[in-house]
Amino acid sequence: MTKDDIKNELGKTVSHHISLYNKRTMRTQHGTYTEKINENVLEIEYEYYYDHATHYDQEEEIVDVKKVLANGQDITDFYWGFFDTDIMHDRILDYCRGN
Repeated sequence: MTKDDIKNELGKTVSHHISLYNKRTMRTQHGTYTEKINENVLEIEYEYYYDHATHYDQEEEIVDVKKVLANGQDITDFYWGFFDTDIMHDRILDYCRGN
């Protein structure tokens, strides 16, 4: 085996380990976060994706808001345009972590 053959084999092994490493599977939780604001009931349908930390990766969390209802009326577009979504996403994340 030549020096180049060894380099090629090592490269294949490293790329194989990298491809296995990148195939992490995130867990998914679907649900509805409900909050009463004044006299209104806000219902946020979400998908929560998470993966626990490993030796190589940090913990990863994603909240994807699918639909927002206020007193049963769809206000999803209004939510994205006018709500402070960072605050709501933090509340949803806290809720998901507790369940």
